[in-house]
Amino acid sequence: MKNKTLFYLTLAVGAYLLFLLLNAYVFKFNYTFIGVIQELVTIPVLILNAVLLVVAIKRVAASGKLKDSYLLGSSVLLLTSLTVVIGSFFFL
Repeated sequence: MKNKTLFYLTLAVGAYLLFLLLNAYVFKFNYTFIGVIQELVTIPVLILNAVLLVVAIKRVAASGKLKDSYLLGSSVLLLTSLTVVIGSFFFL
């Protein structure tokens, strides 16, 4: 997987998690279809978030520095989204 692909997958995961957060606290859509999609996709997306974070950390460790802007963006976005998700279990 290239760093650009990793970044685009990170953007997709971040966009989905942002939609979940906005739907839970701002929009509050109660449509059945949206609820079904959320239930089917949320746990695999959370697992994908953790896996992509491990891949990004391994790439940073292998290169020794954050030389690629895609890798830096992926690492920051994945760390932020994982922190928000875990924090939402305890604080929201």
